[in-house]
Amino acid sequence: MTMEQPPGYFKPTRQQIEGALNSGIEDVLGTGIRLLLCGINPGLYTAAIGKHFGRPGNRFWPTLFHSGFTPRLFSPFEQHLLLNLGIGITNLVNRATARADEVTDEELLEGGIGRGRRLRQGLDQKGQRQREGGSDPENHPGSLHQRHQPAAVALQPDRKSTRLNSSHITISYAV
Repeated sequence: MTMEQPPGYFKPTRQQIEGALNSGIEDVLGTGIRLLLCGINPGLYTAAIGKHFGRPGNRFWPTLFHSGFTPRLFSPFEQHLLLNLGIGITNLVNRATARADEVTDEELLEGGIGRGRRLRQGLDQKGQRQREGGSDPENHPGSLHQRHQPAAVALQPDRKSTRLNSSHITISYAV
């Protein structure tokens, strides 16, 4: 029995995978994000298809489903559906590599600082709109978004999870 593949599905060729080295992929971001999942950097297969956590067998999508974040098992080619659930995806370093240990500590630090600044700016702009009484459809009195404002942004890539490198870096920003 074969599963029906989602729209846009394709299996990259070896040349496409090898050609994805050092390329990047687009973040899955939009309004109403309540949970932002941050990877270290895209792998070659992921970059070749342009979808986060795209390699067949990657445990990200089953874990997201089995932990109750999605109503069913999504394919990487359905990553856009996460936006409807208030979930976004980004990477600290938007440079595809064959292994996570190919990303330097400097890239991780730069990516974390830059990502933290952009997230902080977005939260600051949202707060400014609230203080000015601006219209924000997600912040009407009693809305889920209003009751659960983020208190901090913590980006914690851990290359130990890749079993390739024992170093790690933690970057936190209080909001």
